[in-house]
Amino acid sequence: MSSVIKSVSSQDTFIPRRMNRRFIYVVDNATTTDEIGEVLANDISGGTATWAGPSADDGAGATLLSGAVLNNHFFVNTQLNYRAGRLVEAYIRLRFLTAADAANARLWFGFTDQLGSVMAAADDPAGNYAAFRSTGGVDTNWRCCVKDAVTQNPQDSGVVVGIVKTILGVREVSAGIWQFLIDGVIRQTLSVNAPAPGTNLRITYGIRNIVGAPTRQVHVGRLYIASDD
Repeated sequence: MSSVIKSVSSQDTFIPRRMNRRFIYVVDNATTTDEIGEVLANDISGGTATWAGPSADDGAGATLLSGAVLNNHFFVNTQLNYRAGRLVEAYIRLRFLTAADAANARLWFGFTDQLGSVMAAADDPAGNYAAFRSTGGVDTNWRCCVKDAVTQNPQDSGVVVGIVKTILGVREVSAGIWQFLIDGVIRQTLSVNAPAPGTNLRITYGIRNIVGAPTRQVHVGRLYIASDD
């Protein structure tokens, strides 16, 4: 399947900072490259994605479906075009469709030097990252996680994972210091065990089925990525 990210604008909406390089994407199922020639690719094991226009519950976007088999997943990766130490940031609007989806899936969103398939496979995956995690049966609240390729530092956001539309934000405010925001409110500021400045990172996000049938779903709307370079 082709990429599920489509570039629609370079104007910021809910973003608190202005950066040299800014992109907004709305998720769909069309192949695309963005303004810097970045190819965005799906990372799939049994999963699919369906595009939908605005509805009573959601804006335009895509529903990512994990697949109904244990460990099926659907993730989306950018290229390694974002560098720690250059004040990168990313925001995404999403929601689980049902409480059962949240309770039986693992979701990651944020910056990492790994592919989504690596992040999907574990609560403490290998690599460098600053990312949100939600794992059913493990995380009642959104978990704010950083790792320096050796030690993970997972911290509680204090915000319950649910089925309401949520904007998750991950941003580096100075070299090695990462903030995690939910609906515009800073929930954690982490530096211990964070990715070292100079580490090249990508954005990844998606869902993995950690129980089995039926398929698990998350609706994803707009994605914003920025870099101060």
